Amino acid sequence: REAAFLLIHGLLHLVGYDHDTPEREIKMRAREDNILESLGYRRKQR
Repeated sequence: REAAFLLIHGLLHLVGYDHDTPEREIKMRAREDNILESLGYRRKQR
């Protein structure tokens, strides 16, 4: 799961996503969660 998250996170950065503002972080995390869930993973609860 962690490897999948890191790969997705890095790929999202490559296509223009970032988490440098609260609004952009929300959008990026939502996209990460969507992709992870489509692969059968869930984000760890904080």
